[in-house]
Amino acid sequence: MTNDSGPDALCSMWQKQPNMSFSMSPGEIQKKLSELQTKLRRRAILLYVICLAEILWFAYWLIVSSLPVIPRIACLLIILSMNFTAGQVWLDDRDRRRATESANALGQANCIDFYRTELVRQHNFHCGVWFWSRLIALVPGLLIFGGWAAIELPGTKDGYAGIGILIAVPALSTLGVWLNYRRSRKHQTLIDAIDAMK
Repeated sequence: MTNDSGPDALCSMWQKQPNMSFSMSPGEIQKKLSELQTKLRRRAILLYVICLAEILWFAYWLIVSSLPVIPRIACLLIILSMNFTAGQVWLDDRDRRRATESANALGQANCIDFYRTELVRQHNFHCGVWFWSRLIALVPGLLIFGGWAAIELPGTKDGYAGIGILIAVPALSTLGVWLNYRRSRKHQTLIDAIDAMK
């Protein structure tokens, strides 16, 4: 019995393998783009609602109540950070709409490069400067507010709420970092798959 595993046999086996290259049809690209845009619309609505609720809540405390200077500064910082977050969502939505209109005008809305560009935009939204600037804008106001309540109102309901804020902010910030990192990694995986396909 002869062993037929020489270089010629391996070369022959490799050449007989079926072509396994991966590709996406324009229909599949359009479906994935549509799913991505639906998710982004939902995200935008949710973030706008959260930002508006936070702005109204802290504006009430800033305008109506007789808080001392430090918590008033904290309220103002939180209001500004919510506006900053809403502004980032608006800019992302605006840039996406402009890119879509441009791609439609050029007949490239179903193009794999257009899909990749959208994935890169979302990857950048969830990591790097976009993400860290949102987090850094929000945390100081919450920590100042919680710290003031915990120190100035000990043993009261508001004092305990301040302690809760001081515990919740680092925990939720850590969770936010992890969730955004995970989301950015999912987008990067898709980007890498498209690059490998090309």
